Amino acid sequence: MLQQITWTQFLVVLLTITVLYYIIYFIKFHWHRWMEKFHSKTEVYESELFQDNTEKQDNDSSELEELELLVNSIKQDILVEAGTDATKEFLLEKITAKVANYGGLRLPAYRYALNNFIIQHAKTLCGVEIEEEVLEDLWKNLPR
Repeated sequence: MLQQITWTQFLVVLLTITVLYYIIYFIKFHWHRWMEKFHSKTEVYESELFQDNTEKQDNDSSELEELELLVNSIKQDILVEAGTDATKEFLLEKITAKVANYGGLRLPAYRYALNNFIIQHAKTLCGVEIEEEVLEDLWKNLPR
């Protein structure tokens, strides 16, 4: 019977038993320490990541809320009150005064959203067409 076992088969079985022995040894004596190290680093990283995301979301949400308030204010206080007899210069003057203290203009996404809102609602509510280039020039010339 032993004569039918080749050296290759013997070495494969020996290697498999050795690997299994060290896996069992590691699990029995070192598993808990390894898992503690693994989890402690992960928890620190996850908590830092969670704090960074929370701060960023709070900052983004406050700027977004500020944009919503500004947009609603422009719509109600300027565009609806001006009506269809408003001129382009009058609207630009009022909008510039309203937007002067808004800090979100430094962010391109909010600036484009504000521009598109003003262009669309000035046309529908007042019948005045305002170009995006005119608004961009206004934002560049605002006192900061």
